[in-house]
Amino acid sequence: MTATDTTTSAPHSTAVHAIVLAGGSGTRLWPLSRQALPKQFVSLFSAKTLLEETVGRLSPIVEARNVTIVTSEAAAKGEPMVHLAPFETLLEPCARNTAPAIAIAALKLQMGGHDPVMVVLPSDHMITDVAAFQAALRLAIEQAMAGHMVTFGIEPTRPETGYGYIQTGPAGATNNAQTVARFKEKPDLATAKGFLAAGGYYWNSGMFVWRASSILRAIDVHLPALAEAIGRMRTDIANGATLAAAVNTHFASAPSISIDHGVLEKLTAANANVRDPGSSPGRQFESVAPASITVVPAPEPGPLASGSKFASASLPSP
Repeated sequence: MTATDTTTSAPHSTAVHAIVLAGGSGTRLWPLSRQALPKQFVSLFSAKTLLEETVGRLSPIVEARNVTIVTSEAAAKGEPMVHLAPFETLLEPCARNTAPAIAIAALKLQMGGHDPVMVVLPSDHMITDVAAFQAALRLAIEQAMAGHMVTFGIEPTRPETGYGYIQTGPAGATNNAQTVARFKEKPDLATAKGFLAAGGYYWNSGMFVWRASSILRAIDVHLPALAEAIGRMRTDIANGATLAAAVNTHFASAPSISIDHGVLEKLTAANANVRDPGSSPGRQFESVAPASITVVPAPEPGPLASGSKFASASLPSP
């Protein structure tokens, strides 16, 4: 049994959907955020929550009706419920990390009989240069429509040990492309300093763009246990079950693993586009310290803003 639908060949859709991952516990920023109200549902940098900021900067590239929030059942029933009300949601009955969350989202998108491009975003990033982010996103979507799997990186401004890294290679002919050599796990301090000294390394941002079928095929190859769980969900749906019922029945059997470790680290060759959205993961207050913008001209960042070179690396489909 596989995650990919082998009974039909779904037509490629020109629509673009966004999947926002909002299932984190949010305890790192306690007491501003806590398990009952994770940071993605808290207003940190403006009157809007981080989730609202994430969805807002997708417009007009992704229509609001094409945005799905993947979060926990607990969040949908607790304090965050009011923040989720404006959005379509896909609920996880238990925590299983990003690979299963992305897989059920891809399954959901294929249920309409199409194969859309899906933009996968964390719900806790701060991006100050929205225009530059959108320029990079448009280019990444073009690549995804051509069959590539795309991941974004942020140029490191310090030897950070709390993020994974993407190692890139030579620039491509368009100067918007590089070769991605490999993904690197969170390094120790000495290794992180070496990455910065060598150059060509980016923080792994956790933002991706690909067709639903592309990621499901990759899961078939590299995460067979997850593919089995998705295949059982697909069978239940074909027999009349709702997506929610199928997820509730089989999601707990999926392995708990990130999409990076489970799939992306096993895909090596890639092309990369470099852009600057002024992005900073909103996971620690240190992450939003002042920094300079390095590639795309943009206004000076504010006191809680960070600007960084931005890379999108397209990985060949399996």
